[in-house]
Amino acid sequence: MARPRSLLTLPHLRAWRTWRNLRQTDLATLAGVSPPTVVRAEAGDAVTPLSAQRLAKALDVAVTQLREEPPPDEMRWLQRHRPSASGGDA
Repeated sequence: MARPRSLLTLPHLRAWRTWRNLRQTDLATLAGVSPPTVVRAEAGDAVTPLSAQRLAKALDVAVTQLREEPPPDEMRWLQRHRPSASGGDA
């Protein structure tokens, strides 16, 4: 009997793709996945670990980054616009 596969969501895929200045079709070609896979992943649908690995490799990042870490420019924006942990005004 086949084991159930765990699927992965990639919430930062679109940000990394646009940061690399790629179209969805370009990323699909580079990663060896179908364009609908990229569209679905960017819409929040889960993908197989193999697809996640291929997308990450094409973007020259780790799968963990696609799951947990926006690109550098976006990270700086988030840090500037995130409310402080202390709750007080800066």
